[in-house]
Amino acid sequence: MAGDPATDAGVFADARHAEVRDRAGRRLGTLEQVFLSSETGHPLWVEVSGGLFGMAHAIAPAAGARREGDALVLDVSADAVGHAPTLDPEDGITAVEDAELRAHYGRDAPQHDAPAT
Repeated sequence: MAGDPATDAGVFADARHAEVRDRAGRRLGTLEQVFLSSETGHPLWVEVSGGLFGMAHAIAPAAGARREGDALVLDVSADAVGHAPTLDPEDGITAVEDAELRAHYGRDAPQHDAPAT
């Protein structure tokens, strides 16, 4: 998808541990990792840690993300991220988990993801 900010390398370059905000500017937490499409290599999901001592983790869509200074701004609401399915993406996101996330965020076109290195 040419022109989609989430697919531009600059959006996620050097973003690990960056502050993450929702589309309204509310703080969500810190970027832990980016999950890429195994088919296209484009960012599909991001893992955000937040809460007390960064112990809460959530997965949110990468599509539409943009940088504002040092912060990464996602094109989702804090409420949507807060109610996202709870996953343990240590070994990536499975096809079933991908489908759950897509249903939650109202996204289509299931794809398989792999963590970015």
